[in-house]
Order: sequence, then C-alpha cells, then structure tokens
Amino acid sequence: MNLVDGPFKKLIGGWKFTPLSQEACRIEFHLDFEFTNKLIELAFVACLKSWRLIWSRLLRFVRKRFTVPGKIAVEVAYALPEKQYLQRVTLQEGATVEEAIRASGLLELRTDIDLTKNKVGIYSRPAKLSDSVHDGDRVEIYRPLIADPKELRRQRAEKSANK
Repeated sequence: MNLVDGPFKKLIGGWKFTPLSQEACRIEFHLDFEFTNKLIELAFVACLKSWRLIWSRLLRFVRKRFTVPGKIAVEVAYALPEKQYLQRVTLQEGATVEEAIRASGLLELRTDIDLTKNKVGIYSRPAKLSDSVHDGDRVEIYRPLIADPKELRRQRAEKSANK
C-alpha cells in the first residue's frame, strides 16, 4: 500500500478467519505500522484509550454476524466458596432460564442444586425459571443464605461498639 501525505510511513495488516466448528470460529487480526512523526504518534496513543470500546463493538458485530440463526449462546454460573462452575450452552431462541440450567449439566454435577429452593437470576438480577434468556446472558444459580444479613450487621455493630 502506498501512503502519500498520510500519518503512517508503513501500514500493513490483515485478518484471518478460521472455522472451528458449526458454532465457533477464530478471527485473527494483524496490524503493523509506523508513524511519520512523533506528534501524530502521541495523538494516536491518546486515542487508544477509546480503542477498547471500538474493539468491543467490533467483536459484538462479528458475533452477531457469524452466529447460527435461531441459536443463542448463554452461560450458566454456580459459585461455591471453593469452586466456581461456568458452563456455556447453545440453545434455541426463546429458551427459558430452566432450559439453560438443564442444558448446562450442572444439575447432574451438583446434586445440592434444587430448582424449587435455589433462587436464580440473570446478571445478578432476580429471574424466574420461566423467564426467557437472550444471546450473551449469564444465568446464575444462587445458594441459600446461611446467615441473616441483618443479624450479622447487628453483631458487627455490637462488636465494634464494645471495642
């Protein structure tokens, strides 16, 4: 590429698309460049602070563009003090929270999970088992509380007052 009166002395780049499976692919980007002067380089470095936003929007576009029609990808999370489970599942559009949990296999892995007792949510917001999930959602299975938060605060307040 010949660059005339531009900010770059050299600009070489490209991308490579590699299908991994029916539902996944790898996209690799490569960009190599040199600036014509230091002032332009400093200005460009300042712009890199907003690069994360641009990159995340580009990835969101690519993910939407290359997803399987009628399918959504959802994560199901269950956290214990010593271990965290995070399963990624692919479901039909319109699937429910309960279907996502069942598809994740966590009910078989963890027999302590009881969907009639454990509360669930999507990104820390309470949800019902019948709520529908959307592409990119993280379904969370919550453990029951072992102590009353009000009681714990009261005990801490008494403890600090006694000091």
